[in-house]
Amino acid sequence: MTYWSATVARMADMETFKSALNDWIPGRMSEYGATDLLAMQVVLGGEAAGTVQVAFEYPSVDAVLEANAKQAADPDFQRLIQDSGGQLLRRSLLKTWGERGERSGEYATGLYIAHDPLDEDTANNNLDKSWAHMQAGATGIAQSLIVAGGEMTGVTIVLTRTNSMDSLLEASALNFADPEVQQGMAAINARVVGRERARLQG
Repeated sequence: MTYWSATVARMADMETFKSALNDWIPGRMSEYGATDLLAMQVVLGGEAAGTVQVAFEYPSVDAVLEANAKQAADPDFQRLIQDSGGQLLRRSLLKTWGERGERSGEYATGLYIAHDPLDEDTANNNLDKSWAHMQAGATGIAQSLIVAGGEMTGVTIVLTRTNSMDSLLEASALNFADPEVQQGMAAINARVVGRERARLQG
C-alpha cells in the first residue's frame, strides 16, 4: 500500500511548468522521499478542463507530510509558482487500493466513484473484473481512495492510462455492460460522480 499527495492547480504559463517538470522536479522530489510521480493536464472535464494535476507517491503518510513541508519551503518551488502563474486549487491525500498493468501511456482518464464503505479485498476483486475488459484498450489501471480531500473524501478514483482514447472508450463500454461488473457496483452502491480525460505530462 502506498499513498499519493495529489495537487490540482491552474498554470498561466504551462510551458514554464512543463520545463521544470521535465528537468529538476523529479529529482528534487525523489530527494524528498517520493518514489514516483504522475502529472497530467485535463483536456475534457467540465470546470476542471485546463487544470494541471500532479501527484507524488510515498510509502507512508508521514513521508507525505515531511515532503510537503520541504517542498513548501523550497525556494525553487516558490519561484516556479511565481514564474508559471500557478494557482493552487486543491491538495488531497490518496491511498492506493490496487493496480494492474503498467504506468505508461500518452493519455489518462480519471473516473470518480462514490460508494458505500468497502474493504480492500472487495475493491481489488472488482478491479480484477474491470481489468479483464479494460486491458484491451488500456496500458494500466489504478484505483485509489481519497482519505483526505474535503467533500471528496471517501470517493475512489480509478485512473486508467492508454495510448488511444478511442480504444479505451470501447473497452470501457464493454466493462460497464458486463452483468458481473454491474452486480459488483450495485453491491457497494457505486455511482460515477465525475470523469476527466487528460494528456499525461513529463
